[in-house]
Amino acid sequence: MGSPSFAEYLHVSKELMHVFILLILAWVLIGLSRSLVRVFRNYMHTRISSAEEGRRVETLARVFRYTSTAAISLVAGMLALSVIGVSIAPFLGAAGVVGVAVGFGAQNLIKDYFNGFFMLVENQIRQGDVVEVCGKTGVVEDITLR
Repeated sequence: MGSPSFAEYLHVSKELMHVFILLILAWVLIGLSRSLVRVFRNYMHTRISSAEEGRRVETLARVFRYTSTAAISLVAGMLALSVIGVSIAPFLGAAGVVGVAVGFGAQNLIKDYFNGFFMLVENQIRQGDVVEVCGKTGVVEDITLR
């Protein structure tokens, strides 16, 4: 059991360099996606006529920015693990099982987020609207996904 050879050090350094490049690429892609969301948001602000629509655009921009950042980070993490030789198949299998369990457990929460997203996109309810829910009447002050 001797000391590692130069070839082994070279192999490890190549893997680390690939991971480093992958992380830089992910960082650039996250920055690019945020810039695209910002450009879209600014473009939409030039097309809207009310402050209410502006708040709606801001909410949608936040959702898209978060979703793109999470997706890019997840893919980059899986690729980095793959590059250094860690099999991602067990992670994906475990994620599937956990996803099913969380899906059943948080079914109402997930349903609320999807309903909130579609309410925002379809503009079903607006700030300032008077609503009645379960016999209670009130004014909509803020709209979020949940």
